[in-house]
Amino acid sequence: MRQQMESSISSLALLYTMYEQQEGDEIMQLKHLVRATYHFCINHSTKDFVERLLNSGGATPTSQVQAAINQYRQLEKIAAYYRIATFLARIAVKHSGLFKSGIAIDYLKPYESTPATIAHESWAHTCHVHAEVQLAVHYDLQSSSAETLRPRCIGTSKWLCFLCYSFLEAHGKFFPSKTHGKLYDQWTIPDLVEFDDETVARYRDVIARIDSRVLELDGNVFWRPEPLTSRQDFTLIHTDDGLVTGKLNTGLSKLALSDSVEPTKEMAM
Repeated sequence: MRQQMESSISSLALLYTMYEQQEGDEIMQLKHLVRATYHFCINHSTKDFVERLLNSGGATPTSQVQAAINQYRQLEKIAAYYRIATFLARIAVKHSGLFKSGIAIDYLKPYESTPATIAHESWAHTCHVHAEVQLAVHYDLQSSSAETLRPRCIGTSKWLCFLCYSFLEAHGKFFPSKTHGKLYDQWTIPDLVEFDDETVARYRDVIARIDSRVLELDGNVFWRPEPLTSRQDFTLIHTDDGLVTGKLNTGLSKLALSDSVEPTKEMAM
């Protein structure tokens, strides 16, 4: 098993080195790299190796074991881009009847950061609206109709920060996925002229609920290693589940696709 893992890690490391050094079609190279990272993470030998790492250190893993786990978590983040896109494609094929009017990718322009003087770190001078909050606000400002369906969940492709998770819980209209528990002192919500009095009152209530929850933690906060964010646990994915099949490609080719929207650099931030 050790030789197999060393070979797999060496092969993947070579791909990353080649990506950094080669010129040419960067997008195609990046797609290949993300796909290869996914297959590395989903491999049974890799998952067995990671399980052994997690169980080898006890309550306090050695610095070497923790470093190996952290590196693997970073690979999980990259692999998730392939898993998410392919999973959404499978769902679109399975429920193709829902997409007869076409599929298009939409983007929300991120809010500009706002000056702040209350951040915990001395170098932090701005606050930011996280994506989960922006999505909730976006749908709050949209009028409900048969053509515009609200999502039931927000953040299902990654774990949420503590405040985003608390915001969605207090908001009450979207189911939040898991939280990695980190609290960002530069977190904020937008203050928009589009908010009517009812929306302002509801958001004030949401903030009050979040404040109460944070105050409840007083005295119950404990130190732990820095959590790695924007990830999901690939050891919980038991099989490839047919993600890469000819049927998937055939099904996608039959879907009605709307004109593609090319994101600008500003939109993709």
